[in-house]
Amino acid sequence: MFSKSFRRAFLFVMIFILFTVSFSLAQATGSVEMISSEKPGAKVSYPSLTGFPNTFMQDSVNHAIMTAGGIQGFLDLLGTYHEGLPGNLRVDSTAQTLTSSSGGLLAVLIEAEGNLSFGPPSHRYTPLMFNLATGQPVQCGELFKDCDAAKATIEDKLEDTLGEELSNYLDTGDLFPLPMDRFLLTETGISFYYPEGSMVWLSGKSAFVHFLYHELRDLLNLEEGSLLSGLDLTGKLSHTQASKPAIEQAAAEGSLPGLPVRLGEDMEAVRTSYPLLHDPEGFIAGQKYQLEDDRFRGSWVLSEDGKAVTGLISRRMNLFGLTTGKTTEEEISQVLGAPQSAVDLTQEAASLYGVPAGKMLDYSFSGNQLFLFIDQNQVLSGIWLNQDKAA
Repeated sequence: MFSKSFRRAFLFVMIFILFTVSFSLAQATGSVEMISSEKPGAKVSYPSLTGFPNTFMQDSVNHAIMTAGGIQGFLDLLGTYHEGLPGNLRVDSTAQTLTSSSGGLLAVLIEAEGNLSFGPPSHRYTPLMFNLATGQPVQCGELFKDCDAAKATIEDKLEDTLGEELSNYLDTGDLFPLPMDRFLLTETGISFYYPEGSMVWLSGKSAFVHFLYHELRDLLNLEEGSLLSGLDLTGKLSHTQASKPAIEQAAAEGSLPGLPVRLGEDMEAVRTSYPLLHDPEGFIAGQKYQLEDDRFRGSWVLSEDGKAVTGLISRRMNLFGLTTGKTTEEEISQVLGAPQSAVDLTQEAASLYGVPAGKMLDYSFSGNQLFLFIDQNQVLSGIWLNQDKAA
């Protein structure tokens, strides 16, 4: 009897595993395509799911993009433009899929600017987050242990950081209340997007604030079976065996996680896409640029000649498990091994880099240099990726 029951249970488990694998592979057969329509003075682009075997999920997401994303309204407006009456409208979209054991997530950001309605030109972000297993929007309660408590804690963080930093440029009172229901997940953190006209950067763009996962760790629901546990965020919050190859690849490619700018990019194009928060400042090698996009809070783009991006420096980053303000020098050595060199930095020398006194560790990957700054408590305080001058 036991043997027969065991065989039945084993067969059931195998069928379940095969079904799960087949479902995952079937999900992977679908794709996200960008659709674009243009008229004189106007362009609208948006994502659309196609080829997914779960047609109910696919149709649900596509319908939400058209309606909740406002795309249908933009297309209707586009239809009124012609050569004799050109428009002033640009709608760009991005779509990113995040791998999850529960079937994956889709993060869609619709950015619209120009004459969006009656009145002067404006700028609007519309974030949409979907569960690709169900086609349903992801809710705040699926991310946090307690949304109200998380909102209060995050607002305190904003007051302590952005409140002081931005008070010279903007009315920081507009940071509150935090739009907890207007969020997007990325590989590195969570962004919260303010409604049109509520919190606006000096450039005229609507604002958003971005927090890295480790900054919100105590607030997140990471219990087994939760939405975030399916993204394996816990594995990304600390260093693992996968950290070193990931760091090597990123450094060789000239990128740092979470920053949408790479070494070698044209500075004029970067400044057009990501306006400056304030004027450039001097750096030991050229100048450093603080961009208003909140993903660059605590991070700067560097350029020696003002023409190309030659470096990225950050005091706020999780470098595949090596986290500023947390990871020790000993842990860095465990992950990356011994540096090519280690230079002591006095307070005066450290100020040239904008970091605390301590030391600077030098690593090289495919020619690009990765400098890790260690403070006097032997903790990682900054990360600087510098372009290979021979490239």
